[in-house]
Amino acid sequence: MAGVFVAPLLVISALSGFVYAFAPTLENVVYHDAITASSSEAPQPLEEQVEAARAVHPDLQLSAVQSFEDPPDHARAF
Repeated sequence: MAGVFVAPLLVISALSGFVYAFAPTLENVVYHDAITASSSEAPQPLEEQVEAARAVHPDLQLSAVQSFEDPPDHARAF
């Protein structure tokens, strides 16, 4: 009898855990256009990128900058 009440909770927990585990991958697929940009110009120094981001959004606080070695992903600001 207890299984009738516990089983739905276990199913919901398993499904939400499955979605939570794949959330970063799903976000990259769903929001690909919003988190990537293309440019035909040469990469700019990281300091210039940070200054440009601050000039566009002076009201936001910069908490981190992530730099990549791979050419398609040069830098990301948080």
